[in-house]
Amino acid sequence: SNNNLKIFNSQLTENRATNGGGVFGMWSTIILDQDQFTINHADLWGGAIVTNNGNRTEIHNSVFTGNTADEQGGAIRAENTETIITASELISNISLEGGGAIRIVESDTVIRLSQFRDNQSQTGGAIFSSHSPLLVIDTDISHNRAVTLSGTPNNEHGGALAVNGAELTVHGSLFDNNSADLSGGAITGYDIPILDIQDTRFVQNTAGMYGGGIYVNETSGTLNQVVAESNSAKSGGGFAYLLNQTTIAVTDSVIQNNSTTWPYNSGGAGIVSINSTLALSG
Repeated sequence: SNNNLKIFNSQLTENRATNGGGVFGMWSTIILDQDQFTINHADLWGGAIVTNNGNRTEIHNSVFTGNTADEQGGAIRAENTETIITASELISNISLEGGGAIRIVESDTVIRLSQFRDNQSQTGGAIFSSHSPLLVIDTDISHNRAVTLSGTPNNEHGGALAVNGAELTVHGSLFDNNSADLSGGAITGYDIPILDIQDTRFVQNTAGMYGGGIYVNETSGTLNQVVAESNSAKSGGGFAYLLNQTTIAVTDSVIQNNSTTWPYNSGGAGIVSINSTLALSG
Protein backbone atom coordinates (compact mmCIF):
# COMPACT_ATOMS: atom_id res chain seq x y z
CA SER A 1 0.00 0.00 0.00
CA ASN A 2 1.03 3.64 -0.42
CA ASN A 3 0.37 6.47 2.00
CA ASN A 4 0.20 10.18 1.22
CA LEU A 5 1.52 12.96 3.45
CA LYS A 6 1.10 16.65 2.63
CA ILE A 7 2.54 19.42 4.79
CA PHE A 8 1.70 23.01 3.86
CA ASN A 9 2.88 26.33 5.33
CA SER A 10 4.23 24.74 8.48
CA GLN A 11 7.31 24.93 10.69
CA LEU A 12 9.20 21.91 12.02
CA THR A 13 11.85 23.04 14.48
CA GLU A 14 14.31 21.39 16.90
CA ASN A 15 13.01 17.85 16.47
CA ARG A 16 15.32 14.86 16.94
CA ALA A 17 15.25 11.19 15.92
CA THR A 18 17.55 8.35 14.93
CA ASN A 19 16.50 8.83 11.28
CA GLY A 20 14.42 11.70 9.90
CA GLY A 21 14.51 14.33 12.62
CA GLY A 22 11.39 16.07 11.30
CA VAL A 23 9.71 13.55 8.97
CA PHE A 24 10.27 9.84 8.30
CA GLY A 25 8.49 8.41 5.27
CA MET A 26 8.48 4.84 3.95
CA TRP A 27 6.34 3.50 1.09
CA SER A 28 4.77 6.96 0.92
CA THR A 29 4.22 9.95 -1.31
CA ILE A 30 5.33 13.11 0.49
CA ILE A 31 4.50 16.63 -0.70
CA LEU A 32 5.87 19.70 1.10
CA ASP A 33 5.00 23.27 0.14
CA GLN A 34 5.95 26.55 1.84
CA ASP A 35 7.42 24.80 4.87
CA GLN A 36 10.36 25.59 7.12
CA PHE A 37 12.61 22.93 8.66
CA THR A 38 15.01 24.44 11.19
CA ILE A 39 17.62 22.92 13.54
CA ASN A 40 16.31 19.36 13.34
CA HIS A 41 18.74 16.50 14.00
CA ALA A 42 19.16 12.83 13.16
CA ASP A 43 21.58 10.56 14.97
CA LEU A 44 22.10 8.71 11.67
CA TRP A 45 20.35 9.86 8.46
CA GLY A 46 18.27 12.83 7.37
CA GLY A 47 18.36 15.66 9.87
CA ALA A 48 15.01 16.99 8.66
CA ILE A 49 13.58 14.27 6.38
CA VAL A 50 14.11 10.65 5.42
CA THR A 51 12.18 9.12 2.51
CA ASN A 52 12.64 5.46 1.66
CA ASN A 53 11.00 3.22 -0.95
CA GLY A 54 8.36 5.83 -1.70
CA ASN A 55 6.52 6.68 -4.90
CA ARG A 56 7.57 10.33 -4.88
CA THR A 57 8.81 13.15 -2.70
CA GLU A 58 8.06 16.74 -3.78
CA ILE A 59 9.49 19.79 -2.01
CA HIS A 60 8.35 23.24 -3.17
CA ASN A 61 8.98 26.76 -1.89
CA SER A 62 10.48 25.48 1.34
CA VAL A 63 13.48 26.38 3.51
CA PHE A 64 15.84 24.01 5.33
CA THR A 65 18.23 25.75 7.72
CA GLY A 66 20.69 24.44 10.31
CA ASN A 67 19.62 20.79 10.17
CA THR A 68 22.22 18.14 11.05
CA ALA A 69 22.85 14.42 10.73
CA ASP A 70 25.65 12.44 12.33
CA GLU A 71 26.03 10.31 9.19
CA GLN A 72 24.22 11.18 5.91
CA GLY A 73 21.93 13.93 4.64
CA GLY A 74 22.10 16.96 6.89
CA ALA A 75 18.64 18.04 5.76
CA ILE A 76 17.31 15.24 3.51
CA ARG A 77 18.08 11.62 2.74
CA ALA A 78 16.15 9.99 -0.12
CA GLU A 79 16.47 6.35 -1.19
CA ASN A 80 14.47 4.55 -3.87
CA THR A 81 12.16 7.55 -4.17
CA GLU A 82 11.62 9.91 -7.10
CA THR A 83 12.57 13.32 -5.69
CA ILE A 84 11.60 16.78 -6.97
CA ILE A 85 12.82 20.02 -5.36
CA THR A 86 11.74 23.41 -6.71
CA ALA A 87 12.18 27.01 -5.55
CA SER A 88 13.62 25.95 -2.20
CA GLU A 89 16.57 27.01 -0.04
CA LEU A 90 18.93 24.65 1.79
CA ILE A 91 21.27 26.68 3.98
CA SER A 92 23.84 25.78 6.67
CA ASN A 93 22.95 22.10 6.92
CA ILE A 94 25.64 19.64 8.03
CA SER A 95 26.27 15.90 7.91
CA LEU A 96 29.48 14.18 8.90
CA GLU A 97 29.77 11.52 6.17
CA GLY A 98 27.96 12.57 3.00
CA GLY A 99 25.53 15.13 1.62
CA GLY A 100 25.62 18.24 3.79
CA ALA A 101 22.15 19.18 2.53
CA ILE A 102 20.97 16.08 0.62
CA ARG A 103 22.03 12.44 0.34
CA ILE A 104 20.44 10.66 -2.64
CA VAL A 105 20.58 6.90 -3.21
CA GLU A 106 19.00 5.17 -6.24
CA SER A 107 16.47 7.98 -6.66
CA ASP A 108 15.77 9.93 -9.87
CA THR A 109 16.10 13.54 -8.73
CA VAL A 110 15.23 16.93 -10.24
CA ILE A 111 16.29 20.22 -8.61
CA ARG A 112 15.09 23.53 -10.09
CA LEU A 113 15.26 27.21 -9.17
CA SER A 114 16.77 26.49 -5.77
CA GLN A 115 19.68 27.63 -3.62
CA PHE A 116 22.24 25.57 -1.68
CA ARG A 117 24.51 27.67 0.51
CA ASP A 118 26.94 27.11 3.39
CA ASN A 119 26.29 23.36 3.67
CA GLN A 120 29.09 21.02 4.79
CA SER A 121 29.95 17.33 4.73
CA GLN A 122 32.94 15.10 4.10
CA THR A 123 31.71 14.02 0.64
CA GLY A 124 29.34 16.28 -1.27
CA GLY A 125 29.25 19.50 0.72
CA ALA A 126 25.75 20.21 -0.58
CA ILE A 127 24.67 17.03 -2.42
CA PHE A 128 25.97 13.46 -2.52
CA SER A 129 24.21 11.34 -5.15
CA SER A 130 24.83 7.62 -5.76
CA HIS A 131 23.32 5.64 -8.66
CA SER A 132 20.69 8.35 -9.03
CA PRO A 133 20.16 10.30 -12.29
CA LEU A 134 20.40 13.94 -11.19
CA LEU A 135 19.08 17.00 -13.07
CA VAL A 136 19.97 20.47 -11.74
CA ILE A 137 18.38 23.47 -13.48
CA ASP A 138 18.71 27.22 -12.74
CA THR A 139 20.13 26.62 -9.28
CA ASP A 140 22.72 28.49 -7.18
CA ILE A 141 25.11 26.17 -5.33
CA SER A 142 27.59 28.38 -3.50
CA HIS A 143 29.83 28.50 -0.41
CA ASN A 144 29.48 24.79 0.34
CA ARG A 145 32.40 22.71 1.62
CA ALA A 146 33.65 19.13 1.59
CA VAL A 147 35.65 18.83 4.76
CA THR A 148 36.30 16.31 7.51
CA LEU A 149 34.29 17.50 10.50
CA SER A 150 35.10 14.59 12.80
CA GLY A 151 37.94 12.07 12.94
CA THR A 152 40.90 11.69 10.58
CA PRO A 153 40.83 13.82 7.40
CA ASN A 154 40.10 11.58 4.40
CA ASN A 155 38.00 11.51 1.22
CA GLU A 156 36.93 15.15 1.07
CA HIS A 157 35.43 15.25 -2.43
CA GLY A 158 32.90 17.51 -4.13
CA GLY A 159 32.54 20.82 -2.37
CA ALA A 160 29.12 21.29 -3.96
CA LEU A 161 28.26 17.95 -5.62
CA ALA A 162 29.63 14.42 -5.38
CA VAL A 163 28.08 12.05 -7.92
CA ASN A 164 28.76 8.43 -8.81
CA GLY A 165 27.25 5.77 -11.02
CA ALA A 166 24.56 7.73 -12.89
CA GLU A 167 23.91 10.61 -15.28
CA LEU A 168 24.48 14.20 -14.15
CA THR A 169 22.85 17.12 -16.01
CA VAL A 170 23.43 20.73 -14.95
CA HIS A 171 21.94 23.63 -16.94
CA GLY A 172 21.81 27.36 -16.23
CA SER A 173 23.35 27.11 -12.78
CA LEU A 174 26.07 28.78 -10.67
CA PHE A 175 28.86 27.20 -8.62
CA ASP A 176 30.55 29.96 -6.63
CA ASN A 177 33.11 29.74 -3.81
CA ASN A 178 32.67 26.06 -3.05
CA SER A 179 35.67 24.13 -1.71
CA ALA A 180 36.90 20.60 -1.13
CA ASP A 181 39.87 19.81 1.05
CA LEU A 182 40.94 17.08 -1.41
CA SER A 183 39.37 17.14 -4.91
CA GLY A 184 36.56 18.67 -6.91
CA GLY A 185 36.02 22.10 -5.40
CA ALA A 186 32.60 22.27 -7.06
CA ILE A 187 31.92 18.80 -8.56
CA THR A 188 33.44 15.36 -8.13
CA GLY A 189 32.18 12.59 -10.40
CA TYR A 190 33.00 8.89 -10.63
CA ASP A 191 31.69 6.52 -13.30
CA ILE A 192 29.24 9.02 -14.82
CA PRO A 193 27.99 7.58 -18.16
CA ILE A 194 26.59 10.93 -19.32
CA LEU A 195 27.80 14.28 -17.97
CA ASP A 196 25.95 17.25 -19.51
CA ILE A 197 26.84 20.73 -18.22
CA GLN A 198 25.49 23.71 -20.16
CA ASP A 199 25.20 27.46 -19.67
CA THR A 200 26.74 27.20 -16.20
CA ARG A 201 29.33 29.27 -14.33
CA PHE A 202 32.14 28.04 -12.07
CA VAL A 203 33.68 30.93 -10.13
CA GLN A 204 36.29 30.92 -7.33
CA ASN A 205 35.92 27.27 -6.38
CA THR A 206 38.95 25.65 -4.75
CA ALA A 207 40.39 22.18 -4.11
CA GLY A 208 43.12 21.22 -1.67
CA MET A 209 44.72 18.97 -4.31
CA TYR A 210 43.00 18.31 -7.66
CA GLY A 211 40.31 19.98 -9.76
CA GLY A 212 39.34 23.35 -8.35
CA GLY A 213 36.11 23.30 -10.31
CA ILE A 214 35.62 19.73 -11.51
CA TYR A 215 37.27 16.36 -10.80
CA VAL A 216 35.96 13.42 -12.84
CA ASN A 217 37.04 9.80 -13.13
CA GLU A 218 35.79 7.29 -15.74
CA THR A 219 33.25 9.79 -17.06
CA SER A 220 31.93 10.74 -20.51
CA GLY A 221 30.30 14.05 -21.31
CA THR A 222 30.17 17.59 -22.62
CA LEU A 223 30.70 21.08 -21.24
CA ASN A 224 28.92 23.61 -23.45
CA GLN A 225 28.77 27.39 -22.92
CA VAL A 226 30.51 27.07 -19.58
CA VAL A 227 32.33 29.94 -17.90
CA ALA A 228 35.14 28.85 -15.56
CA GLU A 229 36.90 31.75 -13.88
CA SER A 230 39.28 32.15 -10.93
CA ASN A 231 39.09 28.55 -9.75
CA SER A 232 42.17 27.02 -8.14
CA ALA A 233 43.69 23.73 -7.05
CA LYS A 234 46.89 23.08 -5.16
CA SER A 235 48.40 20.43 -7.42
CA GLY A 236 46.62 20.24 -10.77
CA GLY A 237 43.57 21.26 -12.75
CA GLY A 238 42.77 24.75 -11.57
CA PHE A 239 39.41 24.29 -13.29
CA ALA A 240 39.17 20.60 -14.24
CA TYR A 241 41.03 17.34 -13.61
CA LEU A 242 40.15 14.42 -15.90
CA LEU A 243 41.30 10.94 -14.94
CA ASN A 244 41.15 7.29 -16.06
CA GLN A 245 39.46 6.92 -19.44
CA THR A 246 37.39 10.05 -19.11
CA THR A 247 36.18 11.62 -22.36
CA ILE A 248 35.09 15.27 -22.26
CA ALA A 249 34.20 17.68 -25.06
CA VAL A 250 34.37 21.39 -24.22
CA THR A 251 32.56 23.72 -26.66
CA ASP A 252 31.86 27.46 -26.82
CA SER A 253 33.21 27.98 -23.31
CA VAL A 254 35.44 30.47 -21.50
CA ILE A 255 38.15 29.15 -19.16
CA GLN A 256 40.20 31.99 -17.70
CA ASN A 257 42.25 33.12 -14.70
CA ASN A 258 42.32 29.69 -13.08
CA SER A 259 45.42 28.64 -11.16
CA THR A 260 47.44 25.98 -9.39
CA THR A 261 49.22 27.00 -6.23
CA TRP A 262 51.97 24.43 -5.50
CA PRO A 263 55.43 25.75 -6.46
CA TYR A 264 56.47 22.30 -7.78
CA ASN A 265 54.91 19.31 -9.56
CA SER A 266 51.77 21.22 -10.38
CA GLY A 267 50.27 21.96 -13.76
CA GLY A 268 47.24 22.54 -15.92
CA ALA A 269 45.89 25.73 -14.44
CA GLY A 270 42.94 25.26 -16.78
CA ILE A 271 42.54 21.51 -17.36
CA VAL A 272 44.62 18.42 -16.58
CA SER A 273 43.89 15.25 -18.59
CA ILE A 274 45.49 11.95 -17.51
CA ASN A 275 44.78 8.78 -19.48
CA SER A 276 41.73 10.59 -20.84
CA THR A 277 40.42 12.28 -23.99
CA LEU A 278 39.82 16.03 -24.13
CA ALA A 279 38.33 17.84 -27.15
CA LEU A 280 38.14 21.64 -27.34
CA SER A 281 36.10 23.59 -29.91
CA GLY A 282 34.29 26.86 -30.46
